[in-house]
Amino acid sequence: KLISLIGSAVNLILSLLLGWRLGMVGILAGTCAAYLLPLCLRIAVFYTRFLKKGCRAMLGWIGAFTLTAAAECAAVAWCCQGIDIVNDVVSFVICGVVAALLPSGLNVIFFHRTAVFQGVLNTIKDVLMRYRTAG
Repeated sequence: KLISLIGSAVNLILSLLLGWRLGMVGILAGTCAAYLLPLCLRIAVFYTRFLKKGCRAMLGWIGAFTLTAAAECAAVAWCCQGIDIVNDVVSFVICGVVAALLPSGLNVIFFHRTAVFQGVLNTIKDVLMRYRTAG
C-alpha cells in the first residue's frame, strides 16, 4: 500500500510540474515516471525479501528497455511528423507501418547479442520447427 501511495503522490507532483512546462507530453512523462517508481520498488522488495538476491541487474534491464522505448517513440514521432501523402488514411497506414517496423528494427540492432534476445529467437525457431514438422 505504501508503494502505491508513493507512486500516486509522485504521479501527481510530476504531472503538475512537467505538465505546466511541457503540456500533455509532460503529463505523459510524469505518469510514466510515476509508473516506473513503484515497479522498481516492487522488484527491489521481491528480489531482496523473497529471492534473497540483489536487484541491480533487473533494474538495469528495466532502465535499458525504458530508455530504448522512449527513443523508439521519439524516432517514430520524428519519422511520422512529415508524412502527409494523398489523404489522411494513406498517411495513417504509412505511420502505422513505420510505428511497427522501426521499433522492431531498433530492438534487433540494440539487443541482438543479449542472452534474452537469443532466448526469444530460439523459442520462435522451436515453435516454427514444431509447426513445420506437425504439418
